[in-house]
Amino acid sequence: MSSHPTTSQDRAALTRIVVGVSLSPAYRDRLHEAHPSLTFDYRAEEGGRSDLGHADAFIGWQISDEQVRGAGRLRWVQLMSAGVEHLPVAALEASDVVVTNASGAHAINIGEHVMAMMLAFARQLPFLVREQDQRRWFDGSMRERVFELHGQTLVILGTGQIATALAARAAGFGMRVVGVRRHDDRPVPSGFDEVVTLDHLDEYLPVADHLAVCVPLTASTRHLIDARRLGLLKPGAHFFNIGRGAVIDQDAMIEALRSGHLAGAGLDVTDPEPLPADSPLWTMPNVLITSHSSGASPHYLDRAVGIASDNIARWQAGEPLRNVVDLDEGY
Repeated sequence: MSSHPTTSQDRAALTRIVVGVSLSPAYRDRLHEAHPSLTFDYRAEEGGRSDLGHADAFIGWQISDEQVRGAGRLRWVQLMSAGVEHLPVAALEASDVVVTNASGAHAINIGEHVMAMMLAFARQLPFLVREQDQRRWFDGSMRERVFELHGQTLVILGTGQIATALAARAAGFGMRVVGVRRHDDRPVPSGFDEVVTLDHLDEYLPVADHLAVCVPLTASTRHLIDARRLGLLKPGAHFFNIGRGAVIDQDAMIEALRSGHLAGAGLDVTDPEPLPADSPLWTMPNVLITSHSSGASPHYLDRAVGIASDNIARWQAGEPLRNVVDLDEGY
């Protein structure tokens, strides 16, 4: 794991930061005004793949193995995204570079996105939209088709900032919210009625009306939700994934949807991406596919730049950084 210097004695002050993100003049002015002693070198026109040989820090969407190995002065990478599975871990660990990400920048919009999918299933919007496409006024009974979120149980894999944003919104609809995480030595975030460790997941799947995946893809989370665990879910449960597609065994999920054991699935992520045109998921009436769009927000860049700027100030002051990535854990 990269070392994480936490005091001004451990950290030399930054002088030059390469920015591999396309920023408007307003955002550039914001960085310059907040950190007038620093030199910002904007390289977004090169796709963030520019030489970092003279950079103390890099702000961008991703960084390559070649960039890290050629950056003798590089001490810190601030990612503008939350996902880190694409990072050149070996090169970063060998260089002892600190990595932080933009976790939390899209918590609000992704929390709303999952709620939108849940509400769509609750009010049978996919069915009604298909009726609209056929110019049919459905005059049958909706009473047996719809359900209410109020009083139902949502189990969320993960208790990070996205999961916490989702929990708060689900709690507002009167749902019982249970979080599942690896560690038991941290406070219970607001919005959760209960938080349990991963070894108790199997006990809570049978009571889940909804299961939402809000964890990154790591060696320990790949196919965490497999055929056995899908079978443990309450019959008629709904599944939502905004983490990574490979956290669930997709073939097993398709079978659970076909059999009716799963009533529906809201998938912002799939395995692979893009989802192949011949995947049966495209035509399943009980599946919503949103093409990895949950992270989209008109406010995302503003929040991500804010995190980066705050971390610059923290670095210069020798204070703990936000969102330090544990390269061994993968998040």
